[in-house]
Amino acid sequence: MAKPVSITIAICTWNRCQLLQRALEHLLPQTCPAGFSWDVVVVNNNCTDATSQVVRSFADRLRIREVLEPKPGLSNARNRALAEATADYIAWTDDDVLVDPDWIAQLCAGIEAYPDAAGFGGTIEPLFPEEPDPVLLAAFPVLATGFCGLSHGTQVRELPEGDQVFGANMAYSMSAARGIAFDPKLGVVEGVTLAGEEEAYQNELRRRGGRIFWLPAMRVRHFVEASRMTLDYLLRYAYDRGRTLMRMHKGLNEPKILGAPRWAWMLMMRAYLRYLRYRVTWNREAALSSLREFHNMRGMVAEGFSRLRA
Repeated sequence: MAKPVSITIAICTWNRCQLLQRALEHLLPQTCPAGFSWDVVVVNNNCTDATSQVVRSFADRLRIREVLEPKPGLSNARNRALAEATADYIAWTDDDVLVDPDWIAQLCAGIEAYPDAAGFGGTIEPLFPEEPDPVLLAAFPVLATGFCGLSHGTQVRELPEGDQVFGANMAYSMSAARGIAFDPKLGVVEGVTLAGEEEAYQNELRRRGGRIFWLPAMRVRHFVEASRMTLDYLLRYAYDRGRTLMRMHKGLNEPKILGAPRWAWMLMMRAYLRYLRYRVTWNREAALSSLREFHNMRGMVAEGFSRLRA
């Protein structure tokens, strides 16, 4: 009898034990076809809450284990999961994600159909506990998508270069991804919402010839906490996205002012002037959109300046 294809489900978490419990509960009804097996690894990234107790409470219902990653940051936690996983595939989801009952089964179907694929990704839908402010939804498109909402259509297909899958719902062949790590300079770190680590990882996977397939029926829902639907949070998020853009920026020889591209300074000032104009005319949506752009560019400028000082 052929050895079953094994899948490790990896969940990295930092002080969200209540959300983690809901996420693990949605793994309980999962089944997979004959010829597959799966387990769960929870990476505790220096949690100070009841994360360990939550994981232990599932020990008699899931093949689950907890590992500690002392270095703060999502990329460090993910790299710990990669080091701990011994399965043929690693499937990623998050502590604030609820997977569909056939989530693993849909991944298994993709693996059977495309055994040479390096990676897979699926649909991510937002789940709002309460209705967001409609003006904030319009001014901050990232909120409307639940921060990581994703759909590449309804057809199973190979994704072209430039189309990414997101960490709330992605899986990789361990053999294809061997030696690739998530960049610790990118990704969320203790509430600072840097990003880009998933894109960089997939770019390297594709550079090696790996193919990533879209599995639309492999669906999850991303829970958006009420604290993330506030203007303060959204502006911090825009600022951190600007920092991410600067960290990934390749234009090393372009004109700079205090370490940041000259165009970033210009866009920042123009966005602020638009914000003042729309605020005076009581156009709240346009004012907030301009403020989002201002903070985005301000993050780029700040990151460029900090790099110059270093």
